[in-house]
Amino acid sequence: MLSLCMTIIDDDSEKALFYELFKGYKQRVFAVAKSILGSESLAEDSTQETFFYIAKNISRNSIENRMSFCLCSLYL
Repeated sequence: MLSLCMTIIDDDSEKALFYELFKGYKQRVFAVAKSILGSESLAEDSTQETFFYIAKNISRNSIENRMSFCLCSLYL
């Protein structure tokens, strides 16, 4: 999942930001998704889609300020 997301980000500083977000939030996103969806498979899919969305939109302004919104609203 990480390598796929990194391939769509062009800027090195944005790759570094995404890596830190991924590293810091992957397990939390998965845990929330699993508790809501009740399935590991669906939680994995949801987590992947969440981080793919973030990677596609990382270059937009203030991604750090919108991170909580993205993580809480996607697929929940």
